[in-house]
Order: sequence, then structure tokens, then C-alpha cells
Amino acid sequence: MFILKNRYKLSDEDLVQLISKQQDHKAFEVIYERYHQRVFTYFLRSTQNQTTSEDLLQELFSGLWEKAYQFNPKYSFRPWFYTMGSNLMRKHFRNPVMVDLEGNHIEQAAEETPISQLLDKEKTAEIHQINEQLPEHLREVFWLRIIEEFSVKEVADIVQIPEGTVKSRLSKAIQLVKEYFNTNNSSYEGKNRTLG
Repeated sequence: MFILKNRYKLSDEDLVQLISKQQDHKAFEVIYERYHQRVFTYFLRSTQNQTTSEDLLQELFSGLWEKAYQFNPKYSFRPWFYTMGSNLMRKHFRNPVMVDLEGNHIEQAAEETPISQLLDKEKTAEIHQINEQLPEHLREVFWLRIIEEFSVKEVADIVQIPEGTVKSRLSKAIQLVKEYFNTNNSSYEGKNRTLG
């Protein structure tokens, strides 16, 4: 029976169905384990504030628990979930409450992404550093397509812009990254120039 399967072997889509139909806490925990670090890094990259990113993460997973019934299992969970996260960030930036009264130091969260697995630590750190230097309108598209490996269509859905705009922004971002590597001989040490 579907419910008796080991939840760790279930697809994201099946887990969300368990959350939606049975309020399955174990299925929710599996989704949380799969996504919390990546999504936290996604928020932190945009907000540059650890506390705000933690709040957005909590709000996103609360939203998943409450809105799991809205997910259409005919589609992929990941773009739907990132769209929820992207919408939360837009809402956050429209209504800023941005003061870190505690003076928290922001640390880049370590993450396990497909690109992280392929590149050594130094090269991964360099890619993240370069991404941070891209103009904001290019940064999110580059991150989602290159680091998170979403398709162009999925990026367009998440960011809510046309696919053609995703392609042109991605092309510009890649061009800037190539220029950066050519100018800096693939090393950013001692250099802190902004791309774009």
C-alpha cells in the first residue's frame, strides 16, 4: 500500500499528497530535510540577512503545510515550491521590516547542490562569489538555472517573467561570468569587482 512505503523513497509529489490528504508529519519532515538548506541559501542570497532568511524559511514551510492541498500532482513539486518562496521574497521586499537589532553576522550556508557535487570546494565558493557580484536582475535567474538546475520554463514560472527574458538574462549573466574568468584568470582572490 502507498502509505506503508518508506517515505524517504517517495517522490516529492507523493510526499506532498500525503501531507495534503493525511496531514502526514513524517512526509513533511522528509520534504523539510530535502529542501530546507537549499531554500535557506536561496533566501539568504537575496536578503543578505540570516534572521530574515530563517523567518522566510519558516513561513514557507508553514505555507506548505497549509497549502499542500493546492499542489497539482500532475506537475513537478520543486518549481511550485520555489515559486511560493519567490513570492514570499517579493512580499518581503514590498513590505520591508529590515533591521537586524541583534547585529547577527550573516554566514553563507553550506549546501549540497548538483553543481556543488561536481566542483571542488574552491571552485564552488568562486561560483557563489561571482553570483553575488551579478546585478540583482541576473543573479536570481543565474542561481536557479545554473546552481539549482531548473529548466528555463521552470525559472520563468518561479520568477514570473517570460521565458525569453529568462534566456536573455541568463545569456547576459553567462557572458559576464566568462568575462570575469577571462579578466581574473579564474581567481577572485584579492579582487572584489562587481560584475555588470
